[in-house]
Amino acid sequence: MTTIHMRTFSSPWDFLKKLINLLRGPFIVSSYFSFDGKLREKILLTVTQTNNCFT
Repeated sequence: MTTIHMRTFSSPWDFLKKLINLLRGPFIVSSYFSFDGKLREKILLTVTQTNNCFT
């Protein structure tokens, strides 16, 4: 079993710098809607199966 390491911040400024770097790239939602409909459906099915979210 892998150990999960929680991220720690040395100061509020350190937290803010890491947050800004996280938000710099393209957002997942905007990237998701730029995909073809068939590819989007495959991604949704793959994530659903991976998370065991069968209904």
